[in-house]
Amino acid sequence: MKKISGAELQAQYVSGKRDFSGLDLSGAELFEAKLRGSEFIGSNLQKTYLPYSNLNQAQLQQAQLLNSAESS
Repeated sequence: MKKISGAELQAQYVSGKRDFSGLDLSGAELFEAKLRGSEFIGSNLQKTYLPYSNLNQAQLQQAQLLNSAESS
């Protein structure tokens, strides 16, 4: 599983990429990230900081979300 940072993920999203399946994003800083419609199928999102992130229509099947900080 390839590990990438929150900054790298956001840069790839801005350039048009939406499929982030199977990646290790554990511990990534994604505060207020705009990731609408992204795919994180089977990705490791453990301890990822997600408050105020836009994950509308994101695909999260089999993603590991344990201890992720999410906005309510």
